[in-house]
Amino acid sequence: LFCLSSYNGLLIWKMSAAQGGWKTQNSNSESSFNKNIVVIKNNLYLIDAVGNLYCIDALLGTNSWNIKNIGSSGLLRLNRKNEIVLATTKNKILTISPNLGKVVSEIELPSETKSADITDLQVIGDADNMKNTGFYLYCNSKEFSNLEFGNNVLQEAVSYILGKRKQSERY
Repeated sequence: LFCLSSYNGLLIWKMSAAQGGWKTQNSNSESSFNKNIVVIKNNLYLIDAVGNLYCIDALLGTNSWNIKNIGSSGLLRLNRKNEIVLATTKNKILTISPNLGKVVSEIELPSETKSADITDLQVIGDADNMKNTGFYLYCNSKEFSNLEFGNNVLQEAVSYILGKRKQSERY
């Protein structure tokens, strides 16, 4: 893991997996981290190859805290309180306080739920200086934009999500 200056591109700090304590995939793998890294204020949050969650101080390059054996499937998101929300391989959705490094809430999913059954949904808005606004919906990394689908963008995204369900019943 490297931290570079945005001013001049010089190396500020680096941390190896051995220093940070996280597990990497085999050397033929493209990435040491399962899915992504999330930045909140001055901290990086990452999930290693075996599902452990780490908080790295982005200014100092030190390991602030970690939660071992959390069993994360790798996808990190933030809720409106800037708490970390993640799904686990243990059929749970956890909310974690980034300040405390502790699980603050837990939702148990039905035992038949698989991580493939969970849909990651993001909406990103965009406005230009001409006051034109657009938005993009991402469902499991598939992009739906009003530029492509016009006024039907929501119907297209809903159709995609409904098509992923095993049964057509409502939740």
